[in-house]
Amino acid sequence: MKFCEHILCIFLIVVLTARGAPTLNVRNPGENGHSDSVITTSTTKATTSTLKPSGDSVSEEKLSIKSAQSEPDCASAVFPSQVFASHPRDDKVYVKPSKIPESGFTRAGLTKFTSAFGVHILGDYMVPDDKLSYLTELLASVLDNDQDGLVDATQNTILDTIRSSNAMMVILSGNEESIEKLLDPAKGLPPEYSCMMFLLVEQAKNIIRGGPHQKNCPEDLEKVTDRGLGFVVDFISQAAYPVTFSLNEESSMRMENLYNSALGKGWFLPQNIPVSSGEFCDEDCKRLSFQSWLATSILDQDKCSCIKANVFKLCTSEEIRNISPDDFAYFASALKRPTAYSSPAIIAE
Repeated sequence: MKFCEHILCIFLIVVLTARGAPTLNVRNPGENGHSDSVITTSTTKATTSTLKPSGDSVSEEKLSIKSAQSEPDCASAVFPSQVFASHPRDDKVYVKPSKIPESGFTRAGLTKFTSAFGVHILGDYMVPDDKLSYLTELLASVLDNDQDGLVDATQNTILDTIRSSNAMMVILSGNEESIEKLLDPAKGLPPEYSCMMFLLVEQAKNIIRGGPHQKNCPEDLEKVTDRGLGFVVDFISQAAYPVTFSLNEESSMRMENLYNSALGKGWFLPQNIPVSSGEFCDEDCKRLSFQSWLATSILDQDKCSCIKANVFKLCTSEEIRNISPDDFAYFASALKRPTAYSSPAIIAE
């Protein structure tokens, strides 16, 4: 399926959060399998920012305290590139997981990885290999829309930005406690990793090849859906910042108009965005939440979480179409689900 030229503009517009000091961001799976909150540890301050409602997610205070226990030595930090030496080519897609050699990643329980055009996807030993392969194919299909084995010209800047931030996706087989362990400097990732990489995490149970991506509320509340595409959207959006608005001026203008209209007409209620004690949701936080919910609603994902959160009132594609048909048509054309990835770039062994 050929994506429109502006496909990643909506993906990237999802995030406007400013990056100052290098950070290690861990997306924390909330209730209903929705990746809700972002726990951020920086070189100067340990903070927890909730960008979508976190439901019954892991204690934010506990994570903040653990993150603050060990300040990293960023001056001497070096990215462990040798860990990924078995995937030497950044013009290829390695769909078969390889073993992660002994390192800070293995100390945190991450044992294997795949790669798509130099972007790595990591998992622990209990994550089925096919879940890693599935996410790798999804990411590759976004970066190489025409599946000719080459990253599309419109995606090169995006890919360069992702690589330069050492951004990676992580799948964990466990529950919220496994995220606590990942952030625990005594058991998980070394503190200095926060100086030089960007990670987003999702639970393995929410990555289902061929699985449903929508549910009805409240009758399907316990139904598990596939967040594969949503996870890829979240990852590209955050990892490719700050090239957010550099790809397409029309996307930027349309998104700005939608944001202002949603605020004015009560479709978006930023006062309901949950934040940690003592923190507040600034303008960047509000825009991130709005645009992230907009993207998932256009994709008809996370309807139940959207309704329960009461932050964004347009929880389905049909509701957005009825409110703003022209804008819906524009962004929906960029958010079509990718087809199965098959190209000369794949290395299956």
